[in-house]
Amino acid sequence: MPNVTWQEPQALVDLLAMNLFAHRNDMGLPGPRQIAVVSPWLSDVELALRPGVWHQNLAVGAADGSPTLVDVLRAFCAEGWLVELAVLSYGAGPPIPKDPAKFLAERQCLVRMLAAGAAVYFVPGLHAKGVVTPLGIITGSTNLTTSGLFAQSQNANYFAHNHADYAANRVQLLSRYAGIAPATAVP
Repeated sequence: MPNVTWQEPQALVDLLAMNLFAHRNDMGLPGPRQIAVVSPWLSDVELALRPGVWHQNLAVGAADGSPTLVDVLRAFCAEGWLVELAVLSYGAGPPIPKDPAKFLAERQCLVRMLAAGAAVYFVPGLHAKGVVTPLGIITGSTNLTTSGLFAQSQNANYFAHNHADYAANRVQLLSRYAGIAPATAVP
């Protein structure tokens, strides 16, 4: 049974911070240096929650305010990691319509991520949600948006890299955009 949490924002912050800490301190990582974010909708959520020992790694540099998801993902890009973002494609559907005019903030996040060297995928009908890292996976029913992380009570399953279900969940999340060419621009 995986760890189940209703505090996905803290679990996300911890997971990203531990991966960055391990990388920057030349600690062995059990898998490729890859961060995959799979979420139909995405926003640049603030990641300042309860600071812990390794959280200082999320805000390295001269940044005002709290780090955001895009800031942290860009830090992974700068460290040479493969960063992939898969979001629901824009258009009339089916099964889920997504008007690009209504998602300016998301599109701005994706433009910044493309500029940082991340791979962005627009996936028709995407419903899966999760974050894949070498040290663990978070999967569940939460979109990586401010509303999804902070305003709604949704489940999140955490699988550490050595959990029996880690590999299958990793394959399942990464398969959501397998075979789709990465975007060269954001609509």
